[in-house]
Amino acid sequence: MKFTNILTSFLIISFAIFFVSSCEKKDEIIPDDPFELEGTWTLTQVTTNAPLLGDYTDAEPNGNVIFNEDGTGSANYSFDAIGLLSQGVPVNRNDTFSWIRTGNVITLIASDDETTEWTIVNEFNNDFQVTWTQSVSGVDTVDFHAFMTK
Repeated sequence: MKFTNILTSFLIISFAIFFVSSCEKKDEIIPDDPFELEGTWTLTQVTTNAPLLGDYTDAEPNGNVIFNEDGTGSANYSFDAIGLLSQGVPVNRNDTFSWIRTGNVITLIASDDETTEWTIVNEFNNDFQVTWTQSVSGVDTVDFHAFMTK
């Protein structure tokens, strides 16, 4: 009888540990070292999230980002972000920048010295996803998730 109670307790604890460990939050997918960042990337979708305003997705953004081998680049894109009453707020960028990649972080230093850090969250063949935070129309913490393709 005592053995059955010990066995039952052991099984319950084992199942509890298994279920708790299988419910862990998934990590970011960090790209492999051979990932070729250099080149022209076209925006295919941009999702934004802001406190109180929620999520907004622009499934048809325009433009691209170019990363040159010499650490320079350019961005020329536009998309809608943080929808208010189902209307997006236009976000536009048309400038040059220098860039540095450290692991899965790309630091962009724009021609006006504004610095933005993009975090690579996924890459596969010619598809690339990054996230960053910036202010838009007075909202200080807007999270961006951009999907790009070569």
